[in-house]
Amino acid sequence: MRRFRRSTALRPISQSEWRNADLFLADLHGSAVESEALSPSNQVPSFEELLFGTARPPQVLPADPERRPAGESLPEAWPDAPPTAFPASEREDAPARSPVLLAAISAKLQTLDRHLSRRKKRAVGRESWSGEDFVPTSLPGVGADFDRLISNLFDLEKAAIKDGYGFEQRLSAFRKIFYNSGGWDVIIPGAASAKLPASWSGGALHQALKDVKALKTLDIQGKPTDISHLFAGLDAGNHPVKPLDLRFWKIPVAKISSGKAQATYAGDLGSVCYEYQKARGNVPFAKAAKNLDSAVMKKVFTQYASDADMGGNADAFALALDKSVTVVQNLFDYYTAPAGGGIHLRWYHLIRAIVGGRSVSAALTELKDDVFSAAEAYAVGLKNDKLYILNLKTQGPGIVVPTFWDFAMNSAAWTIEEFLDRVQVELDALQKSVAPTP
Repeated sequence: MRRFRRSTALRPISQSEWRNADLFLADLHGSAVESEALSPSNQVPSFEELLFGTARPPQVLPADPERRPAGESLPEAWPDAPPTAFPASEREDAPARSPVLLAAISAKLQTLDRHLSRRKKRAVGRESWSGEDFVPTSLPGVGADFDRLISNLFDLEKAAIKDGYGFEQRLSAFRKIFYNSGGWDVIIPGAASAKLPASWSGGALHQALKDVKALKTLDIQGKPTDISHLFAGLDAGNHPVKPLDLRFWKIPVAKISSGKAQATYAGDLGSVCYEYQKARGNVPFAKAAKNLDSAVMKKVFTQYASDADMGGNADAFALALDKSVTVVQNLFDYYTAPAGGGIHLRWYHLIRAIVGGRSVSAALTELKDDVFSAAEAYAVGLKNDKLYILNLKTQGPGIVVPTFWDFAMNSAAWTIEEFLDRVQVELDALQKSVAPTP
């Protein structure tokens, strides 16, 4: 597990350094808001203030008692935090379940491998088109919204090809319909120079672009899908960055396993990790840091990593791009595939990518580090909460009394457990659909 080194003396950061850092990361993870430099008049509240609604200044103390100023100690909670009756959904003891969950999922993947291998051998080839012969057509059960989306994308891609755009440029342009802020050039630097085709700026094509934006979230074969997350993941996969090193000006903030992970599941799980901590604001800190409230976690997860969001993320790993045909044909073939293929295997391919043929321990360590780090990126980029990073870097893990770092790391673990619970449900359903009939 990667741990941040605790700093014994932080160098004062100048106003110009704050400003440079803001310009570099303010839009990370899709934010279009450029943050202002910190000053005494506009400094963001500490995380303790966000949690407890108190106007007290942040107290940043080393976890090691021998390194604290004389007479200072880490409080279990702010004295003015309101008393709380703990809900039934909160567990006083929250043992780590992730290793057991991921081990069970890994075993299930092996069973699914066998079922899917036999099914592939029995599969009958579908009619396919090649190159200019492809024209999208409506298929029963896929969805009217999908028909409209694919028709508009078909017209936009045809125009982009006439403008001289190659396959990867067209895919980057599709992503930039939804995510085109400066922070995405940090995650996908290889696509920074890509522009929306000039032909899309007027007439029927401009309307088609607006229609695609409006169809960002839709149901495809009854499965919620955020198409913008798909394009973000596919574009990041075309321009791989491994690892993704996020810096706050010249100060290292977080390191995530890849740009594609940050553009997809890690980015969304990181937002859940951060928002869960914030949502525990009425609970004394020592309790919040150690005890999971499963009801709060489920609510925050559903809001910040919705089924549609995570479905689009999974599709970015399940859709194997064929660059000999158009982007739209790739989408059409994937999303119209019958049971046992295409979109129906989204969760299988996502967890396959996360596990990556490694041990449960290795996969889980990377996933936990990614979620922890993505929460930092979310805090700085979207929430402008620089003190979240400061508290993490100065406190580190506690010895006896839990620290801010412990709360963040525990929240990352609980976020992963909720994610794996949901993956397991999806894989159980898939196994029932592909298992041979007795």
